[in-house]
Amino acid sequence: MRANEIAALVERDILYPGDRVERITGDQAELRLDTRRGGMRARSAPWLIAQSDCVTDAVRIHLSGDLPGSDQAYGYVWLDDGRVVLLNEVAQFRELGRRLLRGLDPLAYAEILAELYSGRDISGPVVAPVFMPGAGQAGFFIRDARQFHAEHPYLPAGLVSSPDVQPYHTRAGHHLRMSFFAYELHMYELTTTISVYAWQLETVVGAPPAWTRTTVASMVPVVRQPKAVPSLSVEEVRAAFASVPEARVAVLGDPAAGAGVAMHVPAIGDTAHVAAKDLLRVQRMYAPDGSPALEFVVGGGPEALPLIITGTDLVFQPVPPDAVLDSRIPMRLSGMPPLVAYSEMMRDVEWFGRDPVARFNGQADGTLLQLRCFIMGAARLGMRPLAAVHWWQRAWELAEDEVGLPPWRDDPLWLDLVAEARLASTRDLLTRSWLQPQVDERGAVARLSVDDFLRLEPALTVIGLDDELLGAWRGWVPVTPATFAATLLRGVPDGSAEVSFYPDGGGSVDIRVAMPSGKFAFMQFRFSFPDGDLAIDEIRIPSGEGGGLFRRLMFNTEALAAQLGMKQVSLHATDVGALAFATLGVYPRDYELRRTGAND
Repeated sequence: MRANEIAALVERDILYPGDRVERITGDQAELRLDTRRGGMRARSAPWLIAQSDCVTDAVRIHLSGDLPGSDQAYGYVWLDDGRVVLLNEVAQFRELGRRLLRGLDPLAYAEILAELYSGRDISGPVVAPVFMPGAGQAGFFIRDARQFHAEHPYLPAGLVSSPDVQPYHTRAGHHLRMSFFAYELHMYELTTTISVYAWQLETVVGAPPAWTRTTVASMVPVVRQPKAVPSLSVEEVRAAFASVPEARVAVLGDPAAGAGVAMHVPAIGDTAHVAAKDLLRVQRMYAPDGSPALEFVVGGGPEALPLIITGTDLVFQPVPPDAVLDSRIPMRLSGMPPLVAYSEMMRDVEWFGRDPVARFNGQADGTLLQLRCFIMGAARLGMRPLAAVHWWQRAWELAEDEVGLPPWRDDPLWLDLVAEARLASTRDLLTRSWLQPQVDERGAVARLSVDDFLRLEPALTVIGLDDELLGAWRGWVPVTPATFAATLLRGVPDGSAEVSFYPDGGGSVDIRVAMPSGKFAFMQFRFSFPDGDLAIDEIRIPSGEGGGLFRRLMFNTEALAAQLGMKQVSLHATDVGALAFATLGVYPRDYELRRTGAND
């Protein structure tokens, strides 16, 4: 490759005055040029123009920018008359266009326009398109419209067409009119967007061409096409459910002829229905409370969806606001959770629907929108949350005149849910309340006796139990010792706790859990009612044992802190397994689900 000549051209055309190419390395395939402005790569360009009789060589140059996404693209061609054309300089490139209708392929000229003239500003005199390194080049020439639409089916059909070259003749001479399309990609950390341009070029023989560029699609998010992934077998699905015995799974129909899989959770009284072919992967894991859970990757659409099954709940991804609103203006809910549990959805929509006027507070728009996104997220996985639809409809009827949202989309699935909810009797829909009952144990605490503590041993042992300690408990602790023990040891049948409590409102708890190996897991925390603080000092679980015990103990401790009215829970433990803390509460686990935005 013309190393020294390329270096001289770069210093003349691209670098700032006074800058120099400090070092050249590489080979004939690729040259690397080091400068104070940044590193450069020069490669032979496989452009159509390189095959023209009037061109002897073509080189593409990429300049690495200081910031991600600030790389710049340049190009040179060497002509048969010895001249070198900087393709980024508008005047030189127009001059090269004089060769159109004189042997230069119009498509070759269009390809350069598509790649190097796809930046925001192409008014000249020199264009330097910025592109993301992952895109490979600044712009792309669309040669085959059908292939482009096959690769980007999320864009409107007929948005682009294949290049159209029309030579014609007038008294002024031979003319050329050409239309074509190009696109560029913008790659960001979490998404990739595409912009599409329509080009019109016209020239007369021997004259420089004139061109115009029109944007036909701007910064449209790229929808990645799912790879062909084999589905789980029915046997694999059934085997997975063995780890969550409270849930039920049934296969509906012949697996070879498009069967469905019904996943029923009796605790919530609803069932997810998914096509068997759409269950791509499953991962066994533990829920935040330490109970066994399954995370399914559900395909069959433009993106993978998570479906988490626990013994008592179904967890899913809400639909985005644009899926329920009929508006050209994108809307976003800043507080939208990446995942929501069925029980959480039911609690929230009932809380709002029972007394919507009192809950409005100027936030009816966002609340109604978010709850509808929750309901449709459940419905697209085959659930039928009719009670949620009932409460939502009740709130909407009262709030409709005060809501400034765009119109709702005409969604047959939503209309079916509303019709089904109306057919069901109100009594049937309201047989269960999802709201947490308000528990006030102050009366029971005031009547506590020493026997109430002794009955809980050995699960809960209070050290130094006497009348003075009993009086301190009555004065500081808002829950009975039975509630204290039930909350702390929920889901830990082989656990026991020793409580030290002092008249000044401070105390500590030691928890021991017998493991199948004969060893013990141990946890210790302190609490102070005057300070409103609960601090975890130590947690030890034998290596290779415990399953979801760590999550269970942390979950129970946090629940107890809430019942005690603590303002904060802090952690002072050392030498705790970093992996356990790194993964605690991070869902979904599957890499593809995280990459497609399920939460994130």
